[in-house]
Amino acid sequence: MGTMEDPKTGEILERSTEAQASASTSSTSASTSSSWQRSSMSNAKFDIEKFDGTNNFGMWQCEVLDLLFREGSDVALSSKPKDISDEDWNYVNRQACGTIRLCLAKDQKYFVMKETMASSLWKKLENK
Repeated sequence: MGTMEDPKTGEILERSTEAQASASTSSTSASTSSSWQRSSMSNAKFDIEKFDGTNNFGMWQCEVLDLLFREGSDVALSSKPKDISDEDWNYVNRQACGTIRLCLAKDQKYFVMKETMASSLWKKLENK
């Protein structure tokens, strides 16, 4: 898999395996911008204070939204796009739910611990 740096943001982009395969077998020249994806942030460390009910919910929510965006699971906070498979939609929802719950203190986590839809989990937190 190839990598490159986005000249505007400095973010590391990875070329998807699918795009590499089509680029190596195709004889026509095509735009490759859609074949580059944001790199996984698995090595990045973010310091987000766990929400315990006493700290600023709005600031916590903003930081968690940023984290969801960085990992590409922010889409789970809205309606399911038509172009995503059920399997992928379930995966991104579980990923988003897990990320959100990891940013909650245990006493706040309890009432959303079985939630598997990120949008429902998010609304429960907003309405608490």
